[in-house]
This record gives sequence, structure tokens and C-alpha cells, in this order.
Amino acid sequence: MDNQQERLEEQPLVIDLSWLAGVWESDGSFSLRSNNCRMKKKTYIQHAPLLQFVNTDPDIMLAVINILRRIQVGYYELWRLNEFNGGKKLKGELRISGIKRNQRLLTYLIPYLKGTKKKRAEVILEYCNERLSKPKYAKYGEQEFEIINKWQATQNEIKNIFLKSSETNTPNIGKMKIESELY
Repeated sequence: MDNQQERLEEQPLVIDLSWLAGVWESDGSFSLRSNNCRMKKKTYIQHAPLLQFVNTDPDIMLAVINILRRIQVGYYELWRLNEFNGGKKLKGELRISGIKRNQRLLTYLIPYLKGTKKKRAEVILEYCNERLSKPKYAKYGEQEFEIINKWQATQNEIKNIFLKSSETNTPNIGKMKIESELY
């Protein structure tokens, strides 16, 4: 027989993580950035994972922050007036950068993700795991470039979902919007 008290203490984290995955799918992003870096007169490309969450509701932002603290994921917090509405509404932004932080958060989130962002998250986690399996300043190897190519293919696949032409008998998003307005 298992300990009921232990199960009760675990359940809220599961609920929090599933909620966090849902709001992150709607208001967050998963990206693998490519940055041009310059060191000792040499330019090279550095790939870095970045998870971002943006929302204008302070209560939602606070709930996300509390969960991140609970699972011990570091973040950068930024608040500013939203320029799209004349600077009247405050917008909060959370950024999780760094391979270890991204790995930790993605390990918690991926089981609860359901949409197209799940593929992105899985590729980023694969990249994080690969980089962490090597010494800190190791050069990129074949595995990393394969993962980066997989990332780009995932991005293109997601874009193609929304850009299918009417020639393939699949209505595109613009047509669907017009048709739904007619009914």
C-alpha cells in the first residue's frame, strides 16, 4: 500500500506543471537561437536555447514565477509598457536562457505539452542533452549540426502547416477564416 500523504503532496506539482505547459503553449515560445559571436577577431555562430513567456496578466505571471521557483528553474524577468496599445498596459516577460535551465524546464514540461510546440521542445531538449554531455567549450560536432538541422526542419514543417495552398485540396488559414465568416 502506498503512502496517501505522499501522493497528495505530489499531485499539486503535477497539476501546476500541466497548467504551466498549457499556458506556455499559448503564450510562450521555444527557440534555438543562432548568434554571431566575435572572439579574438574571429567570428563564429553560437547556438543557444531560449524559452520565453509573455503575458499581460500579473496574476498569471506570478503563478508561472511561483512554479519556476518551485522546480528551481532560474529566469530573467522583465516588465514594460506594451507599445502596441499606446503604452497603457503592462506586459511581463520571462526568459529562460542557458542550457542547464532549459534542460531542467523542458524535462518537466514535455510530458504535458500537446501541440506543435512539443516537437520544438523535444528538439531543444535533445540539443541541451547533447551539449551537456560534452566539455563546456567543446566545438560543435556532427550530432549538434544534425539537431540544428532537425530544428530547422521542424520550423519549416510548422510553417508549411499554415501555408498549404488550395491546390492540395487543403484550405489555407485565410480561406478558412473567410468561410467561417460566411456562415
